[in-house]
Amino acid sequence: QEDAMQRSIKACDLMITTAPYHSTGYTKKARAYFFLAWPMLDKGGDVKSLIEIVISLSKKAIATDSSDAYAYDMMGNAYVCLAKHQVLNDVEPVGNIKFAVSFFDSAIKLRNNFLWAHNDMSIALKIQGIWSRSHGDDPLPSFLRSVEYLEKAIRIDPNYQSAYSALVNIYANIMETKFDRGIDFYEDFTRS
Repeated sequence: QEDAMQRSIKACDLMITTAPYHSTGYTKKARAYFFLAWPMLDKGGDVKSLIEIVISLSKKAIATDSSDAYAYDMMGNAYVCLAKHQVLNDVEPVGNIKFAVSFFDSAIKLRNNFLWAHNDMSIALKIQGIWSRSHGDDPLPSFLRSVEYLEKAIRIDPNYQSAYSALVNIYANIMETKFDRGIDFYEDFTRS
């Protein structure tokens, strides 16, 4: 995958060189760097330098075209990646979650039926919920908001499989939380 992302980065460089006043090249290049960083999280890698590139490229895309919903989504994803890195290292992620949510909100305002932005918002909220649960706070508000965004993604595209698998995962988190509290979770079980 890394080789494919490197080829994508080179192609984006060509796009930026030939059309520097279009946001697409910056946004796609940011996306390629993000997809280099995200898998590193599960391997314990330090993603900060790659995410700094994602943020810089996303800012350039937004400065070039403030109506580029994909650029706002990529900026949100950068902050989700930083938040997940923080959670994995037991560092409080709320600041990065707030940034992510803000950028996903912007992407959704620009394109209400932006499937990825709804899905990505759910990831940010799930990470917030996981942090909350592991630190004695109530994760259910975050988990339930995550469900709302996934259900919206499914309404946009009933064939979007990632949203279904993420929904099952969120319901598992909800059921685990309710089980730990002695709350009936049968309705959540049947919905998942």
